[in-house]
Amino acid sequence: MSDAIKLRLWGVRSIMDDPVSLWIMAGLVLLIAMASLIIYLLGVRGRLQDATYAELRARVQTWALLLGAILVPLLLGSFWVIIGTGLLSLMCYREFSRATGLFRDISTSIWVVCGIALTTFATLDHWYGLFAALPALGTICIAAFSILVDQPRGYIQRVGLASFSFLLFGTCLGHLGYLANDARFRSLILLVLVSVSLNDVFAYLAGKAFGHKKVFPKTSPNHSCPK
Repeated sequence: MSDAIKLRLWGVRSIMDDPVSLWIMAGLVLLIAMASLIIYLLGVRGRLQDATYAELRARVQTWALLLGAILVPLLLGSFWVIIGTGLLSLMCYREFSRATGLFRDISTSIWVVCGIALTTFATLDHWYGLFAALPALGTICIAAFSILVDQPRGYIQRVGLASFSFLLFGTCLGHLGYLANDARFRSLILLVLVSVSLNDVFAYLAGKAFGHKKVFPKTSPNHSCPK
């Protein structure tokens, strides 16, 4: 393994070569601290209703936990970002399979997990050919090997859910991990984090300030649009 690869995977000190990432990280930590302080002061002075205060606190705490879970791997190097992304993919699939009942089909779930593991390996090895081929190969393997269990009842549903979950959590999230192969991966991933967080915050504020009519009351009861 060359020194360049070692630096890419475990280059803790290489972050000093990217001052933009350092400033963004420091700004995010400061933003979370300021938001927590402002919400606390507003709550103490009675400027917020109890439900609003509790919701704001929960959102800030959630983003604080997410920030720590993301910044630590970013500081340690791309290896930990890729491994963390792989673990996140598995956790997402676990929740998806429990929500849809797919976890009862052990054999199909095994192939989804194998696909996520191979995606993580291809990302670590910077093997773009395998990474690009896995969406198609994974879907084909799930459809083909699901026949071997000899359970035609519900076959289309099982294969459809498994293929969708692999493409969503293995391939889509896998691209977030593949960004870690870039020389300035910290800035790219932080840009994604900042964009998602700002979207969440502004969507919430816009809904509270201008929202009146529920857009999708059953799917997302807390989101509304202007009159």
